[in-house]
Amino acid sequence: MGSRALYPVLTRSLKARGPEPSMARHLSQLPSFLLVLTATGLIWSAIWVTKPPPPRPVAPTPVTVPIQVRVLHSEIREVPLRVHGELQAKEEATLVAQVAGQVEWTNPQWVAGAEIEAGQVLMRLDAEPFEVRLRQADAALASAAGKEDASEADVLATRRALATTRQQETLAGRELDRVFHLFQSGAASESLLDQAKGHQVDAQGSRETAEFRLASAEGVFRSAQGGVMEAIAARDWSLHQLAHCEIKAPFSGVLGARSTSRGDWVSPGQPVATLTDLTTLKSVAQVPLSQASGVEVGAQAQVRLVAVPSAPVGVGRVVGFEAQATPESRSRTLVVDLDQFLLGWAPGSFVEVRIPRSSVAGIWLEPQEYLYSENGGVGFVVTAKATVEERILGLDSVVVGLDGVSRRRVLGGLQEGEVLAISNLSELVSGASVTVQE
Repeated sequence: MGSRALYPVLTRSLKARGPEPSMARHLSQLPSFLLVLTATGLIWSAIWVTKPPPPRPVAPTPVTVPIQVRVLHSEIREVPLRVHGELQAKEEATLVAQVAGQVEWTNPQWVAGAEIEAGQVLMRLDAEPFEVRLRQADAALASAAGKEDASEADVLATRRALATTRQQETLAGRELDRVFHLFQSGAASESLLDQAKGHQVDAQGSRETAEFRLASAEGVFRSAQGGVMEAIAARDWSLHQLAHCEIKAPFSGVLGARSTSRGDWVSPGQPVATLTDLTTLKSVAQVPLSQASGVEVGAQAQVRLVAVPSAPVGVGRVVGFEAQATPESRSRTLVVDLDQFLLGWAPGSFVEVRIPRSSVAGIWLEPQEYLYSENGGVGFVVTAKATVEERILGLDSVVVGLDGVSRRRVLGGLQEGEVLAISNLSELVSGASVTVQE
């Protein structure tokens, strides 16, 4: 039978049976599902029971930190004043013309940077006008001296005349007394008495006239003396001007650039050059008013170049503070003379000055002997059990000693006699075992 013949038969057979109920189909699948679920649970239970327990954590073997230590002792250390300033020449002058005149000659060695000895002539002005004034002053002095001599002679003559009139006045007084006694006894007439009185009055008038003439002559003499003194002063001024036709170096030093040449006209007070003594230096620094106390005049100071920290330190001596304070910065200017310094130090160099002021006792720590913290510092003290104990330290402000080392004084947290760890601090914690190294 072909396929086309079988298809109608099968179709009729399926239609005759009808659809199978759905509930019966689901119930037939439930035992299979439960069987699979039971098997899966048994497998997982077997895996869980046979799983080995996890390994227990083992405590790490303690690590011993090698350290170096220091026994703490109280020390007395100087707390120096540390300020910054600049070097200046102790002797520095601006050479100026003191008289007006024309430059006639300049020293051929007068160039910037040249070394000049004290008293060496640098420049000379035309001296002829000043020589003329000096001759005029000499003539005026001679004339004033002649007037003084004449007035002195007049004074002497007037004094002799005054002495004569005084003698005549005395004789006239005696004559009047004799005539008056004779008149009282009747031996002299009244006319004779009047005549004696007239002589006495004439003598008194002559004496007064001589005194007036003497006073006038003495006045003329004093005026003549004043004229002589004025003429001497004029001559001295002419000599002074003539002497200042030459500009000389007031001290040995190094010249700066000159501003005049031969033929130039200079006026009094006009700068012509600068002279600096580089063999003597001083340091000038501003010190806050709060730190100015305790600095003693004559105290030794250490001065070093900021630009060359490795350079040897110079030695100075405190001269003192300048009289006036600086109100803008609330500071005073401290001057230190340098007694010892190296060749090559020059004015204008920036320097650091350290001056001892006071001594403070306490436990002092260097930066590598503690760990920095916001509250001050952390230190580690070695206990008897060869472990370390962490300490919170109270520390004072940083002090740079005269030896250049920074230190801080302990305000709390450590005691004298304790052993402090001073190396490998970053590897330490409280309770850590340590090995002390020599």
